[in-house]
Amino acid sequence: MNKKYLFLALAALLWGTGAPVLAQEGNWLESDPQVVQERSRDWEVVQLFRSGRALQQRGQLERALNLYLQAQELDPQRIEILPYLGLVQYQLGQIEAALATYERYLEFEPQESLVLFNRGVALAALGRWEEAAQSVEPLQEALGRESNYWALRGGIAGSLGDYPESLLAWERARSLDPQNLGAILGEAAALQKLGRLEESRKLLRSGLATHPAQPQLANNLGSVEVQLGQLEEAKSAFQRASGLEVAQINLATLQLLGGTEFDLVSLAALTDAWPQNPKAQLLYGVGLYKAGRYREACTQLEEGLGSSAAPLTPDWILWALQYRALSLMALQEWDLASKAWQEICLTQPNSPQPWHNLALTYLRLGAYRRGISAAQRGLELWQELKPSPAEERIGNALLFNLGSLYRAAGRREEAAETYKLWLERYPQDGKAPRVRAYLKGSKDSSR
Repeated sequence: MNKKYLFLALAALLWGTGAPVLAQEGNWLESDPQVVQERSRDWEVVQLFRSGRALQQRGQLERALNLYLQAQELDPQRIEILPYLGLVQYQLGQIEAALATYERYLEFEPQESLVLFNRGVALAALGRWEEAAQSVEPLQEALGRESNYWALRGGIAGSLGDYPESLLAWERARSLDPQNLGAILGEAAALQKLGRLEESRKLLRSGLATHPAQPQLANNLGSVEVQLGQLEEAKSAFQRASGLEVAQINLATLQLLGGTEFDLVSLAALTDAWPQNPKAQLLYGVGLYKAGRYREACTQLEEGLGSSAAPLTPDWILWALQYRALSLMALQEWDLASKAWQEICLTQPNSPQPWHNLALTYLRLGAYRRGISAAQRGLELWQELKPSPAEERIGNALLFNLGSLYRAAGRREEAAETYKLWLERYPQDGKAPRVRAYLKGSKDSSR
């Protein structure tokens, strides 16, 4: 689920609903100039705070922030302002500043449950999960009746990889507030992580019936449908959530990976719409490869991989590296391609596919000994995996190319033995007549 959405919602819902604990206006009869000045400052602080609260409630966050900061500058001892200042900083994405503000308040009021909770929200948003857990777990007695308290517990546990605990917390959150969107998303995500896909799908569909205008529910439903192999349903769900950036990325990914028709112009539009999202660049790069525009594909893939705008998961990095390497092969830049596949083999040493492609690049470079070694390693891995019939093509290619490498290296007997084994396994392959002719020629020449 979208953690940024969750944590922002949690912070906003729990803070800012109570009356401010600040000095009120009064009738001052003091004649001492210093006392009058202090009273005047107190009055100004109160007005700045009240105006800031009104602006914050109307969503005018920058103006609210400025007023809170002015109030704090006038009277730094007014710690009552700090929780509201921290919240508006958080809402503006100033997470580190919000955390520092909460920490400052807690120096004076270390047991304040709502500020401890918001401190946990900020820590979670920064990915400091262990610290977030330590901040919020002791608050169960004070906040255990709050749905959002359990929602935060669920988000933290899930991020720490404890999905059973995460599910229990999300279930508790939803039991306290069945309409809590974050709780529905979180519980469905935990079920998905635990492999309980049908339950996750049912919950997301139920959530959409209640919240039909919430695209995050539709996007997450699409993700579950992909795992269930229901690609048309997934496509429909992603289209329903088309207003979300992540949903459009998911839809484009589904089209490219699912082998369906894709629109290169639409993929290019993603890079225009979200120039800071490297996934958009990578998808466009893959689309360019599939369209046969290999040089442009390399450029886009390299730019996406080199982007520092947003982190990429290992799966996305591997996917992009593979298509970059394939593009280099299509351009017949064998030396660069071999280096690209070597890098992939280092990160995926137990996958036969990159070893197969590495062997092909060595064949083209005339590095037959290294090619034979790579092909043999790929075959070993493929056999260890006990592949399904659908994956036979990988073994077919590996065995055939191993024979070709032996042949190119002048190792005729090993080439013949490898080709014979290949013919036994794949007698109907389109290359079989050529292999039989080669074997016959080799047999005749040895007489």
